[in-house]
Amino acid sequence: MPKTIVLVDDEILVRETVQMALSARGYKVKVVDDPVKAMDAIRRAKPDLIILDLYMPNVDGASLCKELKKEEGLRDIPVLFFSGSSKPADIMGGLKAGGYDWVAKPVDGEELIRKVESILNLKT
Repeated sequence: MPKTIVLVDDEILVRETVQMALSARGYKVKVVDDPVKAMDAIRRAKPDLIILDLYMPNVDGASLCKELKKEEGLRDIPVLFFSGSSKPADIMGGLKAGGYDWVAKPVDGEELIRKVESILNLKT
């Protein structure tokens, strides 16, 4: 049974690139383009991992992660943040919000796959 990943990002090119890279490795990827819709999508998908952009309109990734960590059934799902920002304060903000790890944009496909596999292997 393939592992399920929910990808939340407002940039279409990023979503398509990441989805293709993960799908090629056999992961089931649910893509969400709107952070406001993300909680419902995550509840329905019950993913093994969430990949979450830090900066999005309406709801930032750190706030969304904090909400996930409050909800029974979602709090134990690991969150991998990614963002175009590599400022230490942004990285720490994501990790303090409950993120497990961080990947910088533009996303290096091999680095992303290594981190995803590492997180999922630790979870099992």
